[in-house]
Amino acid sequence: MGHNITIHPTSGVGVTEVSEETAAEFREVFERLAGMPSGNAASVDFDTRAEANIYVREGKKWAEDNGLVYVRKPLNGNPLRVTYRLYVPTPEGGKKRGRKPKNG
Repeated sequence: MGHNITIHPTSGVGVTEVSEETAAEFREVFERLAGMPSGNAASVDFDTRAEANIYVREGKKWAEDNGLVYVRKPLNGNPLRVTYRLYVPTPEGGKKRGRKPKNG
């Protein structure tokens, strides 16, 4: 075995770069969602599935870099629409954000 072979990621959140314009968009969405009840989400429509997938990777990367959680809602038959939420993670063992206590 004469070659020095290395294996590294070439796609995914770890190697995704987020443009300033897209980062500003995610920041605005997070600020707007933070002031609303937890049952709200943002939606964006794209021309191609590839554009939608890139946007999801960028959202995950931006959220990770900012200590937030990015959750994409199920596709519901439309792969060109990205519906998502950005939120602060719940501390382990803490109350779930936005949930009312049962029976009072």
